[in-house]
Amino acid sequence: MDRALEATVRDVAGGLGMNRVAFRLTARNTPPLFGAGLVDGLSDSELEQSARDQPGEIRGRVHRLKDGRLGRFGWKAQVASLEDFVLTACANELGLEVPGHHQAVSPLAPEAQARELDLTAKECAALVDYVRSLPPPVSPDPSDAQAAVAVTEGRKLFHSAGCASCHTADLASIRGIYSDLLLHDMGEELSDSGAYYAEDADSLGATMLSREWRTPPLWGFRDSAPYLHDGRARNLEEAVALHHGQGETSASRFRSMSDRGRARVQTLLNSLAAPSAAGATHRAGDAAHHSANQPGADPAPPPGHGAARRGSMLGES
Repeated sequence: MDRALEATVRDVAGGLGMNRVAFRLTARNTPPLFGAGLVDGLSDSELEQSARDQPGEIRGRVHRLKDGRLGRFGWKAQVASLEDFVLTACANELGLEVPGHHQAVSPLAPEAQARELDLTAKECAALVDYVRSLPPPVSPDPSDAQAAVAVTEGRKLFHSAGCASCHTADLASIRGIYSDLLLHDMGEELSDSGAYYAEDADSLGATMLSREWRTPPLWGFRDSAPYLHDGRARNLEEAVALHHGQGETSASRFRSMSDRGRARVQTLLNSLAAPSAAGATHRAGDAAHHSANQPGADPAPPPGHGAARRGSMLGES
């Protein structure tokens, strides 16, 4: 938490006579939207099968919402459909009044409400269709032979460490997503208050949900830094170091690898480029060659850096 920002909020609240109001600040890293249409198309049975396929000690769980639907979107898998995800972001992050998703009420003016819609149902449908049409990342094989070997070795190490148990490359018909889209307990250090998601909590409640996070898809990894739900991890090494709970064993195996081994895993992930960058095969080869020859080094931002952010205008929701 940013202490300076926390202090500013408290000062402003005190000046408004809101000393008895509890404020809780939590950061959110905006997830990319590419491939969202494929995620929306997953059936409940495919999500449930994803959990059944995992070993018991790291088995994730589907997030069944209070209305019985299964969550697919959001860091807590707290949103069931792409339409809900987009329209909730319109209301919460963009401050737009849209059908079925009202803006949050200001505690300073609870009686104030929007007078009319900012987007009609037809306009909302067009926006959802646009997001649904965003292509998923495609990771071309590196043109450089040395880099291709490094990617293959990295993939083997990724599996042997157990990373692929949760960051599974293929989920049902979705190729290259590197996620099971399930909730996993990631330990206390990454825990969240859960208050933001309380209304969506299932029978396990917000207490358990505070330690759980939906496995973030790794497609587009190369162009999606910083990492984790609050963006606190600048690179792969930092992200893995914060994997506790059900991710502890795999994280330990990664840390025990040689410098060369960790660099090979980095090479694999650097080959996962965002859609606008993935078409340039030589870029994937360049990124792979860079990390393969500089163990432990952070990859330099490639020419396509920022492509993931351009595909993520909507908030966390």
